[in-house]
Amino acid sequence: IMWSRLLLLAIAPQLVCASEGQTSTWLQVMVGESRLITSITQQFVDVRSKVQCGGACTQVAWCSVWCMKSSTSCLLTNMVLQKGYQDTTGTTLMACYTNRTKDLALDTTITGIGQCSWRPTRIASNIIDGIHTRNSDNCVCLDTRDKPWVLVNLGAVHSITTVSLIADTSDPWAGYYLKNFEVRVGLQSPSSAGDFSSYQLLGSVSRAAVAHEEFVLTADTPLNGQFVSVQIMESALMEFCHLEIR
Repeated sequence: IMWSRLLLLAIAPQLVCASEGQTSTWLQVMVGESRLITSITQQFVDVRSKVQCGGACTQVAWCSVWCMKSSTSCLLTNMVLQKGYQDTTGTTLMACYTNRTKDLALDTTITGIGQCSWRPTRIASNIIDGIHTRNSDNCVCLDTRDKPWVLVNLGAVHSITTVSLIADTSDPWAGYYLKNFEVRVGLQSPSSAGDFSSYQLLGSVSRAAVAHEEFVLTADTPLNGQFVSVQIMESALMEFCHLEIR
C-alpha cells in the first residue's frame, strides 16, 4: 500500500479520502459483529490508524466497507452497507465506514406475493434493510411463477431517477432468478395486484443476471412517484438481494 499517495480527512461522522487523483467519501455506520462475520469476502490488514484503514480499502477493488477492529487491525469487506442502516442483531456494535449514501427505499414498506416455502428467511424486507453481506440469506425469494414482483411504497411522492438491484450470489442461479425484468414508477397502488401497466417505465433488462451483478437503471428524466415495482416479465422464480432507489 502506497501511503504516501493517500490523504484522508476526518469530518465526523464521515471521512474524505483522496488517493491517486480520486476522492471517496466514507460514511460511518454502526454494525453488529455478528453481521460482519457473515460477509463473504474479508481481509484483515495491519494498520495504525483510520487513515491507513480507509486507504487500504480505497486501493482494493472489491472493498466497499471497512472497520477498525482494534488499534492495529483493519477489516476490509465487500458487503453492501448504506448510511442509515439500523443494526438489530443485538451484538456488539462496531464503527464501520461505507461509500453508499441513504436511499429512498431504506426501511420503507415492500410487498411481494408467493414467499418461497423452502427459503423462509428470504423475505422481501431483506432487500431494503440497508445491508447485504453477499450471502443468499439476505435476498428475497418469490415463487408465484406468473410474472413475480415486488412493490415498494415510499410513503410519499418523490422524484426518482435511479433504481439499482443486486443479483443472487451464485451462478447459474442468479440468471434463473433475475432476468427479463422491468422497473416502473407509479403514483398510486395498482388496482390489481401485479398489474403495473399504468406505471411509467423507468428501465428494463432483457437478459439474465450473473452472480453478484449490480444493475443500475437510470431514467432519461426524473419520474415522480410513490410506488416502485420490480417485475420479471415471464413465468419464473424471482430472487435478488438488494434494492436501492434514488
